[in-house]
Amino acid sequence: ALTLYMEVEQKRFEDGFEFIVDVDPAINTDRFIIPPMIIQPFVENAIWHGLLHKNENREISLTIEKSNDGIIVYVKDNGIGREMAESLGENQRLKRKSLGMQITESRISLLNEVHRSDYNVEVIDLKDQDGNATGTEVRIRLRSLEKTVAA
Repeated sequence: ALTLYMEVEQKRFEDGFEFIVDVDPAINTDRFIIPPMIIQPFVENAIWHGLLHKNENREISLTIEKSNDGIIVYVKDNGIGREMAESLGENQRLKRKSLGMQITESRISLLNEVHRSDYNVEVIDLKDQDGNATGTEVRIRLRSLEKTVAA
């Protein structure tokens, strides 16, 4: 579903953007469950906050790696950065906190309660050696919720 969403968004941008997906082969994708709509709001923010005002070489990568007790999902863009996106302020959508982000944060809190886990989200502002924004990276840590297979 996320790949289809990205294909639609790529068509909405005049010059498009590149979307790279890399899933760790050690993850059994037939058995591992990622709660629905956990990753999409972060990808959406990368597009509309990071890449919207960038004119060329736009890229978003989605990397999913196995960790000791689950997975880490990395959503990384090479956009203008959160600070610049906020300062542009001409677009009301960029001025207010994303409803999708608020809902996702609430869902993660609920998942932590229900599964007694420590899912968390970390947002990192990427900068070059001179301190200039080079994009944003979101790290989503999820504990294993493997499907049980009936015998």
